[in-house]
Amino acid sequence: MKILLQKISDPAIASFGVNLYVLRLDMNHPHISGNKWYKLKYNLEEIKRQKIKMVLTFGGAYSNHIAATAAAGKEFGFKTIGGIRGRRLPIASPRLTPSPSPLGEGSNSH
Repeated sequence: MKILLQKISDPAIASFGVNLYVLRLDMNHPHISGNKWYKLKYNLEEIKRQKIKMVLTFGGAYSNHIAATAAAGKEFGFKTIGGIRGRRLPIASPRLTPSPSPLGEGSNSH
Protein backbone atom coordinates (compact mmCIF):
# COMPACT_ATOMS: atom_id res chain seq x y z
CA MET A 1 0.00 0.00 0.00
CA LYS A 2 1.35 3.40 -0.90
CA ILE A 3 1.03 6.31 1.52
CA LEU A 4 0.81 9.72 -0.10
CA LEU A 5 1.76 12.92 1.69
CA GLN A 6 0.60 15.99 -0.20
CA LYS A 7 2.31 19.30 0.48
CA ILE A 8 -0.06 22.23 0.84
CA SER A 9 1.51 25.38 -0.56
CA ASP A 10 -0.03 28.51 0.88
CA PRO A 11 1.69 31.87 1.34
CA ALA A 12 -0.06 32.55 4.66
CA ILE A 13 1.18 29.25 6.11
CA ALA A 14 4.65 29.67 4.61
CA SER A 15 4.95 33.15 6.17
CA PHE A 16 5.11 31.43 9.59
CA GLY A 17 7.88 29.10 8.39
CA VAL A 18 5.54 26.11 8.49
CA ASN A 19 5.46 23.23 6.02
CA LEU A 20 1.99 21.66 5.91
CA TYR A 21 1.39 18.14 4.61
CA VAL A 22 -1.86 16.20 4.37
CA LEU A 23 -1.92 12.41 4.68
CA ARG A 24 -4.05 11.30 1.70
CA LEU A 25 -5.61 8.03 2.88
CA ASP A 26 -8.20 8.41 0.13
CA MET A 27 -5.42 7.69 -2.39
CA ASN A 28 -3.88 4.52 -0.87
CA HIS A 29 -6.00 2.03 -2.85
CA PRO A 30 -8.75 2.41 -5.48
CA HIS A 31 -11.34 0.38 -3.50
CA ILE A 32 -9.91 -0.17 0.00
CA SER A 33 -9.19 3.45 0.77
CA GLY A 34 -9.20 5.69 3.79
CA ASN A 35 -9.39 4.13 7.20
CA LYS A 36 -10.98 0.95 5.79
CA TRP A 37 -7.51 -0.36 4.97
CA TYR A 38 -6.47 0.01 8.60
CA LYS A 39 -9.72 -1.47 9.91
CA LEU A 40 -9.33 -4.53 7.66
CA LYS A 41 -5.54 -4.94 7.94
CA TYR A 42 -5.37 -7.40 10.86
CA ASN A 43 -8.41 -9.33 9.65
CA LEU A 44 -6.75 -9.71 6.24
CA GLU A 45 -3.54 -10.95 7.88
CA GLU A 46 -5.54 -13.53 9.85
CA ILE A 47 -7.52 -14.59 6.76
CA LYS A 48 -4.22 -15.20 4.98
CA ARG A 49 -2.63 -16.96 7.97
CA GLN A 50 -5.59 -19.34 8.37
CA LYS A 51 -6.02 -19.78 4.60
CA ILE A 52 -9.69 -18.83 4.87
CA LYS A 53 -11.54 -19.23 1.57
CA MET A 54 -14.71 -17.19 2.26
CA VAL A 55 -15.61 -14.26 4.52
CA LEU A 56 -19.09 -13.19 5.66
CA THR A 57 -19.45 -9.61 6.85
CA PHE A 58 -22.31 -7.21 7.58
CA GLY A 59 -22.82 -3.52 6.87
CA GLY A 60 -25.41 -0.91 6.05
CA ALA A 61 -27.01 -0.31 2.66
CA TYR A 62 -24.49 2.42 1.80
CA SER A 63 -21.61 0.55 3.39
CA ASN A 64 -18.07 1.25 2.25
CA HIS A 65 -17.11 -1.65 4.52
CA ILE A 66 -18.96 -4.15 2.32
CA ALA A 67 -17.36 -2.78 -0.85
CA ALA A 68 -13.88 -2.64 0.73
CA THR A 69 -14.17 -6.22 1.97
CA ALA A 70 -15.28 -7.40 -1.48
CA ALA A 71 -12.33 -5.58 -3.08
CA ALA A 72 -9.96 -7.14 -0.54
CA GLY A 73 -11.39 -10.56 -1.32
CA LYS A 74 -10.74 -10.07 -5.00
CA GLU A 75 -7.23 -8.77 -4.42
CA PHE A 76 -6.19 -11.37 -1.83
CA GLY A 77 -8.02 -14.39 -3.25
CA PHE A 78 -10.99 -15.15 -0.98
CA LYS A 79 -14.73 -15.03 -1.66
CA THR A 80 -16.95 -12.61 0.20
CA ILE A 81 -20.57 -12.44 1.25
CA GLY A 82 -21.91 -9.08 2.41
CA GLY A 83 -25.03 -9.08 4.55
CA ILE A 84 -26.89 -5.77 4.32
CA ARG A 85 -28.49 -4.66 7.58
CA GLY A 86 -31.73 -2.72 7.71
CA ARG A 87 -34.86 -2.51 5.61
CA ARG A 88 -34.93 -2.92 1.81
CA LEU A 89 -34.34 0.38 0.06
CA PRO A 90 -36.66 1.51 -2.74
CA ILE A 91 -33.60 2.57 -4.78
CA ALA A 92 -30.48 0.40 -4.94
CA SER A 93 -27.33 1.78 -3.37
CA PRO A 94 -24.70 2.64 -6.00
CA ARG A 95 -22.06 1.08 -3.68
CA LEU A 96 -23.85 -2.26 -3.88
CA THR A 97 -25.00 -2.33 -7.51
CA PRO A 98 -23.52 -5.53 -8.94
CA SER A 99 -23.05 -4.47 -12.57
CA PRO A 100 -20.75 -3.15 -13.83
CA SER A 101 -18.66 -3.97 -10.76
CA PRO A 102 -14.95 -3.31 -10.37
CA LEU A 103 -15.00 -6.06 -7.74
CA GLY A 104 -15.64 -8.88 -10.20
CA GLU A 105 -16.51 -12.49 -9.52
CA GLY A 106 -16.59 -13.97 -6.04
CA SER A 107 -18.30 -11.14 -4.18
CA ASN A 108 -21.98 -11.14 -3.25
CA SER A 109 -24.22 -8.84 -1.27
CA HIS A 110 -27.51 -9.89 0.31
